[in-house]
Amino acid sequence: MNVVTLPMALLATGYYTPKLCVRHGEPATSLWPVASGTVRDWPFCPRCMKTRRVLRAVAVACAVVPFVLLVAGVILSAEGVLPEKPVQNVVSGALGVGLLTSWVLLARTSPSRLARASVPDSQLFLVIQGAHPAFAAHAADLLRAAEREQPAVPTRAPVFPTAEGQLG
Repeated sequence: MNVVTLPMALLATGYYTPKLCVRHGEPATSLWPVASGTVRDWPFCPRCMKTRRVLRAVAVACAVVPFVLLVAGVILSAEGVLPEKPVQNVVSGALGVGLLTSWVLLARTSPSRLARASVPDSQLFLVIQGAHPAFAAHAADLLRAAEREQPAVPTRAPVFPTAEGQLG
């Protein structure tokens, strides 16, 4: 799994923002803020945007369908077609599961989750987990260019010893 670490100071310039999608290594067609808006104009490819649209549509359906079942259950119970107690149990269970599923899916569609990007407590670096190899190579090229052009900006995350005494 490729882990890419990019300095926030470099990303803030906008000049060193990657042009490839993190997940697929493809050229970006959409730009969204990530890491709670600390990084603007993060690149996403059409496949990521399609994934986001599909997951959001499924999330909406998971939230709406239980309410439709609730209305149908109330109407059918009122007309005596279905017994009231089993309908209440099924609908309340479906409502809970549907809303929880919807919430989980919506959380997965945030740009930061799609980009697998986070900012550690230090706020100095953007850390990307599971980057596509093409993206990792592109990011390395950006870091080399930044080191040549702006040597005062830190381009590598500090290395600290782990609990086992190894450098991590």
